Amino acid sequence: MGRTNPTYRDLLRRTAERWETYRRGLRHDEQRRFDRLWAHADRHADASGLLNHPDPIVPALFSVALEHERRLDELAERLDDLADGDGSAEGANGTSEGTIGTGETANGKTENANGNGENAGATR
Repeated sequence: MGRTNPTYRDLLRRTAERWETYRRGLRHDEQRRFDRLWAHADRHADASGLLNHPDPIVPALFSVALEHERRLDELAERLDDLADGDGSAEGANGTSEGTIGTGETANGKTENANGNGENAGATR
């Protein structure tokens, strides 16, 4: 019998493993952002697998761009809500204005715009 082709998720996992040395070289707060990027790619792995692109990083990068576009749309909607004066600034994901600048990490934790898991006004 012939060999089976690896799934896109397998290729993506191998690609992430090759980037692990780079990840370890990043500062801790940047590692969380890096992990979020891979989570975006993993979230769209089904669609990326349908593409069957010879380089798995191409659909991964497009997945990241797609997630960033989604996030920009959510933030723009929340800004419009604020400009309309309704004061709730509740976005599509049901978050309140007090969480502007937060994002979910690959492990499901929430971090602020600083990416350090502290209050947005906190400094290091």
